[in-house]
Amino acid sequence: MVSLLSSEPKETEAIGKIFGQKIKKRKGQTILALIGPLGSGKTTFIKGLAKGLGIKKRILSPTFLIFKEFKLPGRKFYHFDCYRINSIKELKVIDFQKILQEKNSIIAIEWAEKILKFLPKKNLLIFKFKYQDEKIREIKILP
Repeated sequence: MVSLLSSEPKETEAIGKIFGQKIKKRKGQTILALIGPLGSGKTTFIKGLAKGLGIKKRILSPTFLIFKEFKLPGRKFYHFDCYRINSIKELKVIDFQKILQEKNSIIAIEWAEKILKFLPKKNLLIFKFKYQDEKIREIKILP
């Protein structure tokens, strides 16, 4: 387990960007499960992650769309937000299982605690976000 501290959104975004640059170099699928309370830095982290992957588009949390897909050279990046999900059955409509089977995709899931038990353990990284105080966020990375 790795534990990182961030004292402002720019730091959280920078941490995400570093991870994006590293994941971009990896072959195969990578799933990032982001867990934590509202406002703890999940979306900010994903903004940085997307920049590190080379995505130039503005990243917003797809709360009402459930997910957004971005094309990368030779692969895809999916950004999911499960905040409004009450049951894994709701993800069947968008072919979630098919997306999980893509061999070379990068999948980042906000509010992943709602579906964690349904995610494959292979290539899964769990990021736990929590408040240390009003400004400091802790990001724990579990393999």
